[in-house]
Amino acid sequence: MENKNKIWLPPLAPRDKKWTKIYKKFQGQARTDWMGFSGKTLWDWLSLLGVFLIPIVIAAATIWFSAQQSEISSQTSERQYQTDLQVAKDQQQENALQTYLGRISDLLLNSKLRESKSGDEVRIIARALTLITLSQLNGVRKGKIVRFLKDAGLIEIQNSNDPNLSHTYDIQGIATDSPVISLTYADLSNADLSKSNFNGAIMTHTNLSHTLLLDIDLSYAELGGANLFGADLTRAELNGCHLNNTNLSLAGLTGANLFEADLSNANLTNADLEYADLTNTALNGANMTTANMINVNLSAAGLHNTNLTGANMIGANLEYASLSSANLRYAFLKNAKVTMKQLIETKSLQGAIMPNGTKHP
Repeated sequence: MENKNKIWLPPLAPRDKKWTKIYKKFQGQARTDWMGFSGKTLWDWLSLLGVFLIPIVIAAATIWFSAQQSEISSQTSERQYQTDLQVAKDQQQENALQTYLGRISDLLLNSKLRESKSGDEVRIIARALTLITLSQLNGVRKGKIVRFLKDAGLIEIQNSNDPNLSHTYDIQGIATDSPVISLTYADLSNADLSKSNFNGAIMTHTNLSHTLLLDIDLSYAELGGANLFGADLTRAELNGCHLNNTNLSLAGLTGANLFEADLSNANLTNADLEYADLTNTALNGANMTTANMINVNLSAAGLHNTNLTGANMIGANLEYASLSSANLRYAFLKNAKVTMKQLIETKSLQGAIMPNGTKHP
C-alpha cells in the first residue's frame, strides 16, 4: 500500500547528480568561503569588531573629554569673573568710604561743620553725603562711618543723656534740635555696630534691620520709628532709650537692659526677650505676639492694651506691672510672678496657661 502512495521519479542522469552535489555544497559553505568568514573563531570575530569599534570609541572619548574641558574652563572663567567682580565692588566701596571720610573731615576743618546751625548749607551737604554713602556700603563699612560720626560728636545733641530732655520735630521727622548730622531715615541695615557706645544718638526712623548690635550702649538714644527688624541686640544697653513705634519684630534682645525704655506701640512680634530687664519700661499698645519672654523682668512695666497673645512668659516677673486691657490669650504664664488682681484687669485670658500650670477656659 505504501508503494502506491509514492510518486515515481525517474533517476537522475549522472550529469544532474553532479550539479546537485555542487548546489548543496554552495548552500552550506560557498557563501562563507566567498566572504572570507569560513572557519572564524570567537577571538577572530572579537578582533574584527575591535577594528571597527576602537576608532568609534576613541572619537566618542575625544568628544566627551573636549566637552568636559570646555565645561571646566567655563566654570573657572565664571569663578574668576565673580572674584574679579567682588574685588572691584570691594575696592569701589573702600574708595567711597575713604572719599566720604575725606569730605566730612574737610567740612569739619575748613567749613566749620561742627559749629553750624540747623538748616545751614554745610549741614545739608554733610547729611546728603552721609545718606548716599551709607546706601552704597556693606555692613562693616557702615559701622565704621557711624563710629566715626559718633566719635566726632556729630550724631548726638548736647545733654542728650538727660532722660527728661524732649525734642520737637519738623515735618520730615527730624528733630529741630537735631545733631550736626542726622541719621533719620538712614540705611544702616546689616551694619555691624557691636560693642560700641551710641548713648544719646539720634536715629529716629533709621533702617537698622538685621543690624548687629551685640553689647551696644544705646542708653537714652532716640530710635523712635526706627526699623530694627531682625536686629541682634543681645545684652544691649537700651535703658531710657526711645523705641516707641519701632519695628523690633524677630529682634534678638536676650539679656538686654531696657530699664525705663519707651517701647510704646512698638512691634515686638516673635522677638526674643529672654532674661531681658524691662523694669519700668513703657510697653503700652505694643504688639508682643508670640514673643519669647522667659524669665523676663517686667516689674512695674506699663502693659496697658499690650498684645501678648501666645507670648511665652514662663517665670516672668510681673510684680506691680499694669496689665489693664492687655491681651493674654494663649499666653504661657507658668511660674510667673503675677497676682490674680492683675490678671482680672486683662482683656482676655482665653486658653492661657496660668501660673499654677492650669489652662484658663
